[in-house]
Amino acid sequence: MTAINNNKDTLINELMPFVIIGIPIFIFIYHVYVYAVNLPRYDDYDAILGFLNSYKNATIEEKFRLLFTQHNEHRIFSSRLSYVFFKGFFGTINFRYIILFNALLLVSIYLLLVHLVRKVLPNLWQVGALALSISIFDLTNYENANFAMAGMQNFGIILLFLYSMYFYSISSNKFLIIAVLLQILCVFSSGNGVIGSFLVTAYVLLTGSKTKRVVAIFTFILVTPLYYISFNKGASDFFTLNPAKFIPYFLHSLGSHFGFKSGLIAAVLMLFLFVFLLPVNRKGSLKRLSGSSVHAMIFLFLGLFILSSLGVMSIFRGNTEVEISCSSRYTIYSHLFAGVVFILFLLKYKDTNKLLDISSVSIIILITVYTLNYEEGRTGFVTFYTSKRDIQYQYPDLQRAKVISDEACRLNIYCIEQARTKLR
Repeated sequence: MTAINNNKDTLINELMPFVIIGIPIFIFIYHVYVYAVNLPRYDDYDAILGFLNSYKNATIEEKFRLLFTQHNEHRIFSSRLSYVFFKGFFGTINFRYIILFNALLLVSIYLLLVHLVRKVLPNLWQVGALALSISIFDLTNYENANFAMAGMQNFGIILLFLYSMYFYSISSNKFLIIAVLLQILCVFSSGNGVIGSFLVTAYVLLTGSKTKRVVAIFTFILVTPLYYISFNKGASDFFTLNPAKFIPYFLHSLGSHFGFKSGLIAAVLMLFLFVFLLPVNRKGSLKRLSGSSVHAMIFLFLGLFILSSLGVMSIFRGNTEVEISCSSRYTIYSHLFAGVVFILFLLKYKDTNKLLDISSVSIIILITVYTLNYEEGRTGFVTFYTSKRDIQYQYPDLQRAKVISDEACRLNIYCIEQARTKLR
């Protein structure tokens, strides 16, 4: 009997870390599952329904062109390709299914990061996994979680960027073609896709073989100009080069994980820590890290991707109210950056006496922030749900939304009235 009890205790002790790590993931997925509805919101009308309306009866040549056409300042080829697959597989578009799929994209991002943590910090991976879980699955990410087009684009570009680096990092060349395809898709997935492809190339130059370096450079040089063919930069009302506007916008967006009021201070602190924790030797070289683990470099480049993306966004949107910088649609970058800083800390102090004290304090801070954000995030999920349910057309141009919706129903792509009837 004692042996059985000991075995039970051992099993519980082994499973408990996984349970704790999984709590934020479960809470996030639960909210997505409960509050996701089969109704469009904002850009869903044009980016999904409007696109599929045009795509339905287009010629093959025209279909190809439509996949690459701009949506605002973005080319969202990978998102549009996904919508075509959804329509082909299910027969009609279901926004709830897209939203649930987006949640799986975020889980996939998380699982890859945990896989990398296990490789670079085999004795500390559970601590890193917990920090990433608390950061990434923060409920203030509700807009990406419940807005089909936004989640597909924002989660998708991060996933493509990370997995491209990962497949390039594999020592053999058997996954090289996958890495290249993901790098190409990265370019045509969002406005920051070119930044992603550039950083993938820089990553390969630091860590890859000669063959991989040549392939990555060639891919970047060949594909990047294609993004700007017939590119329409659109309205520039939000664009600014005024540092007094784009710097506060950048800092607030970077620190949005910690709320608007505390975000400015948090952003400055995280920037300092990011630079301080960079794995360089006394000569300022990154060689030490690249020599010890090409996988650890992925976290560094993820941080650079986040900073670059928010920096460009702050210039192109900085002429708006600074509060918009904390829009839930973009908080995923701040959530990720908080996790990246923590992983860099573990890498730097993994063999020192400071590790336990500082990591414990950091985890407590992350849990506190998650708890403080919980109510705002839950309210966001509920508000999204009720507004979708109660407002007939969620789009600035209501007449355009109606025209697009009616056409989608006529083409058997999606009928908003049928979706509302089922919801009621």
